[in-house]
Amino acid sequence: MLRTLSLLLIVSLALYWYAAVGMVCRAPLSYQIALPIDERFGITEAEAAEAVKDAEMVWESALGRELFYAVEGASADVTINFVFGERQAAALAEADLRERLADKQLSSSDVQAQYDKLVGEYQTAKKTHEAAVGDYEERLAAYNAEVARYNDAGGAPADVYEALGRTETALAKEVDRLEAEAAALQERAAEINKLGETGNQIIRQYNVGVETYNEQFGTAEEFTEGDYQAGRINVYTFANQTELVKVLAHELGHALSVSHVEGSNSVMYYLLEDQPTPLTLSPQDTAAVTAVCGDTGSVPTRVRELINRYIL
Repeated sequence: MLRTLSLLLIVSLALYWYAAVGMVCRAPLSYQIALPIDERFGITEAEAAEAVKDAEMVWESALGRELFYAVEGASADVTINFVFGERQAAALAEADLRERLADKQLSSSDVQAQYDKLVGEYQTAKKTHEAAVGDYEERLAAYNAEVARYNDAGGAPADVYEALGRTETALAKEVDRLEAEAAALQERAAEINKLGETGNQIIRQYNVGVETYNEQFGTAEEFTEGDYQAGRINVYTFANQTELVKVLAHELGHALSVSHVEGSNSVMYYLLEDQPTPLTLSPQDTAAVTAVCGDTGSVPTRVRELINRYIL
């Protein structure tokens, strides 16, 4: 009987201490994901669970302690809700515009590579043509000089006359070939100019797209991708799985009673801005969670964890 009373006294004192100073950080916190997830988010239940686990590990790996655990079919300390609305619709629009800009940039690079290749080939062909024209002009000058010399001498012998005829025929054929080659070069130049204009048009479209993107999405806004409200984490918007982990990690921090901290690379910074990938706690994050949840392994921390996990 006395032992039972002593145990009750100890438990009562522990609960009194917890109520007085220990409820700032109610860790470890149980959580569950509210199902079903709106299909417009484009994320499966398994992917959502993986993102929450990754966000959980951002805190637990850095601190070396259990802060969260998942439960199913039971009341949880924290319910994670995916709330589709205008913000996620805007995020999807941003992702679509970003993808189209990436396609334009890739197209521009492809066109530039093709343009450079054609220009290189054109320059080589042009030099070859110019050399052939120079050779033709030398041969024509030599032919004309020889014809003039024989004309001044009163005419060429029959064999020389025949040779000069053959040379004249070869020169005429060379003229035809050079003219066809020049026409082909002109067609190449027109093709290159057309391709260059296509590239310029893509660049202009890309620049317009970038301007549109900057006007619509270029300004960093306060952390509105999600929020934490009395046991509910609401996720409103995320562009991809990496950003979802950042949003969840931030709101899990609020569930621990951690407020915003300084440092744009901090998980608990008020903007979703310069947080690293993969996500890690900053010194400011660590100091803030330690201030509300205590030092890992300390007696008050262990007592708080035992009461949260097994009594409350």
